[in-house]
Amino acid sequence: MKKLFCRTLSLLLSGLLVASLLAPISHAEARLKIVCSFFPIYDLSKRVAGDLADVDLLMPVEADAHSFEPSVQDMAKIEDCDLFIYNGASMEVFLDRLLNSQEGAHFHPVCASDLVPLLPSHRTRKEKEAKTFVKRSYIDPAPNRKGHFDPHTWITPRNACLELEAIKNALVEADPEHAESFEENYQTALKDFQALASDYDRALQNLSQREIVVSHAAFAYLCNEYELEQIAIEGLEPHSEPSAKRLSEIIDEIRARKLKAVFFENAESSKVAETIAAETEAQVLVLYPMESLTRAQVEAGADLLSLMRENLDNLKKALK
Repeated sequence: MKKLFCRTLSLLLSGLLVASLLAPISHAEARLKIVCSFFPIYDLSKRVAGDLADVDLLMPVEADAHSFEPSVQDMAKIEDCDLFIYNGASMEVFLDRLLNSQEGAHFHPVCASDLVPLLPSHRTRKEKEAKTFVKRSYIDPAPNRKGHFDPHTWITPRNACLELEAIKNALVEADPEHAESFEENYQTALKDFQALASDYDRALQNLSQREIVVSHAAFAYLCNEYELEQIAIEGLEPHSEPSAKRLSEIIDEIRARKLKAVFFENAESSKVAETIAAETEAQVLVLYPMESLTRAQVEAGADLLSLMRENLDNLKKALK
């Protein structure tokens, strides 16, 4: 009797095990795991994914996007995801090492800037010596582009639309079952960024000034689109202190052009900008490169759209 009971129990448990193995994977188990390199990519990916994927931000709050290196734990997070979405265009300094070391890994890398025409990282001699605005030539989009590019592709609403599209395409390919929902989310976000692009178009016409003094050269795509001139205290990467000679040159230029404002970033001290402003009577304003958020911005619920709107408000104050 005891043997019969044990045999019956064994058969029952085996049946339950087979049934569990054959059962369809639940929606929660099937959710896409997405890891995004830094804030703008995370913001755009969340808009497209909605609640249909788990979207993680790799770079911590207030980190420097230009020098960030993933930790061992970060690498494990990437290895475990389905899509690793990055900006590209030379932005992520760790990218080549990551991709080379992860050949055959589970995750699929996605370059969000693949549809964005790129600007070279440095202006030509002709562009530097021009006395009036010279529209710079873009480099046509192409997969796996190599070279030295200006990495700040997300800085304008129109470029954000192109990055949204690249992200949407990747999500649809990875999870075709939810393609319709991804497309709806994308269209909603696209309308928001297109409306903001129209606001930029209206506001940045008929300006009394077209020069902006910025702490680092993060705004070339904005300037090229709206025929503005970027006068950068430092180069493409922030957080380096300008020399006394460079400070003197900037002060002289502000005085000569009678500029109304000098811009600084949220992620750095405004000490240099305030020094320049004190010498020139220019107003100190913020122009966000939107590479990362401060803790205060996170708590306030700031996002890419709200920061772009704030940028536009400050540009109008400086240039009207």
